Amino acid sequence: MFEARAEELRDPFTFGPRQETAQQMTTGPVLMGVLWDATKPLAILGDETVGVGDVVAEWRVVEIRPNGIVVQRGERQAFVAPGSNLPSD
Repeated sequence: MFEARAEELRDPFTFGPRQETAQQMTTGPVLMGVLWDATKPLAILGDETVGVGDVVAEWRVVEIRPNGIVVQRGERQAFVAPGSNLPSD
């Protein structure tokens, strides 16, 4: 028999992860958004505004793109999209 379940929809006016998702996250700050400018782009990581070369949670911001950022720790690089956390390892 088919069982219908109600699913809470995401509020389109709230950016970022849902409340229950945010509570489950134990990794680094969330990329809240990118302030794109071709000469001096910035990114909002958690409650900090950062630029290329800044370090957050042991990750150095090496590139800021209109659709996310590239971070590096040691030899490892990772792309982080808005709404995502910095890598945990």
